[in-house]
Amino acid sequence: MNAPLDLERLLRLAQARGRAPRDRPVRVVAPAYAPWPGQRLASRSPAETRVVVAGRQIGKTTWAAFETLRVACEKPRSFSAVLAPTYQIAMSAIERLKRFAAFLPGAVWKEQKKRFVLGNGSVIAVFSADRTETIRGPTINGVLWIDEGAYLSEQAYQAALGALGAGNGRVIVTTTPAGRNWVWKEFTSEAPGNAAFQFRSTDSPYTSKERIARLRTKMSVEKAAQEFDAVFLDDLYRAFQDVTRLFVKSLPPRHAEKDPRHVLGLDLGKEQDWLVATLMNKYGEARIVTRFRHRSWADTLPQLTSIARHFQALVVLDHGAGGGYGGVVKDHLERDGVPVLAIKTAVVGTKARVIEQLRADVQWDRIKVLEGEHTSQLRHELEVLQGIKRVLHGQELLVYEAPQLEGEHDDCVISIALANWGRHHGEAGPAEEEVDLAAFARLNALLGRPQDRFRGLGPLWRTP
Repeated sequence: MNAPLDLERLLRLAQARGRAPRDRPVRVVAPAYAPWPGQRLASRSPAETRVVVAGRQIGKTTWAAFETLRVACEKPRSFSAVLAPTYQIAMSAIERLKRFAAFLPGAVWKEQKKRFVLGNGSVIAVFSADRTETIRGPTINGVLWIDEGAYLSEQAYQAALGALGAGNGRVIVTTTPAGRNWVWKEFTSEAPGNAAFQFRSTDSPYTSKERIARLRTKMSVEKAAQEFDAVFLDDLYRAFQDVTRLFVKSLPPRHAEKDPRHVLGLDLGKEQDWLVATLMNKYGEARIVTRFRHRSWADTLPQLTSIARHFQALVVLDHGAGGGYGGVVKDHLERDGVPVLAIKTAVVGTKARVIEQLRADVQWDRIKVLEGEHTSQLRHELEVLQGIKRVLHGQELLVYEAPQLEGEHDDCVISIALANWGRHHGEAGPAEEEVDLAAFARLNALLGRPQDRFRGLGPLWRTP
């Protein structure tokens, strides 16, 4: 019987007798962990703080879970902590830790206390910034693992660092970038105890290059650079950097088309803001039909009804920024038999998703706008529209708005963005973004993603 098996037998016998050994490193037979070269490089670093900034799905959570457990096993009675922005995000780390810890004799997961207790007395506690408990009390002399650190406030990070003062624990930060926040500072720090690692999604042998290439076409260049190339972006940037190919002097004739599926994007305004109506067909060919203000609703409503009926169009209506008139306009149009999809762009995140769809389609030349009376205004609004990144309660929020200057508007942009959203989604509004990370992790395990497979029996880790 080899040494790992001998120790495993010893641990099990001692546990059965109620006196598990707690003064020696754990060596155990378990499924092999097969890191790819980037993960091995990060594992070999002796740095006190390792910042791993990576694109999506490269295995950074799996790597960090392994590293945290490895240290906990090598340092009996050590205390490690996992800190995530929300408990939902923390569940992904928990699932990875459970997967490895299941093969450690004597290891248990205490659901109520949210901690792993290993057979050698080491503890790995899980905390989330959206809950009242904080990392206080025990000294971290194992690992402080910050998962999805870019979505964690700097104050929460600094508070967690306080638990390292009396110990010799190491810090691991894993994240996808979300603006140049405190993670950017740690990543670019030249402190002797820091080591930075940056991996693109395509660096991993376990990701599909073809699928990532397809996903890029569904989002803006900046978003793809962040999600797949792990590029730090400034918090403020121009939403549309190049619109030269958007405008055309003519569109293909579609008069004989039986079902062009027209959508009328309607941004409401009356006194301060402008009312803008943009018509778009299923091919992404658009034109601004009208733009005006200081006109009575008694005159406006019949005109809108006439346009929608003439083109048999679905009206996608900005319900949230019309000065309270959105509901009135919606009721009037529906009473006249016009189908209406009302979208509340004032709701946090909704406007961003509508604009992001437009940004992606402009970037990849999927829409064209006919030159006309109002296209110079649309061109100007596109060129000055700002994207501002915010991190609130662990979530990255994208806020799009015109510069806060007198005379600047975004009515034309919103109008074409609404028309474009209706072209893609018909009568369905923007869905809430809800991701069950634990279910996602379990699904990956069931599907047998390569980095999660158990490749036969062998030492999970070894100590000198």
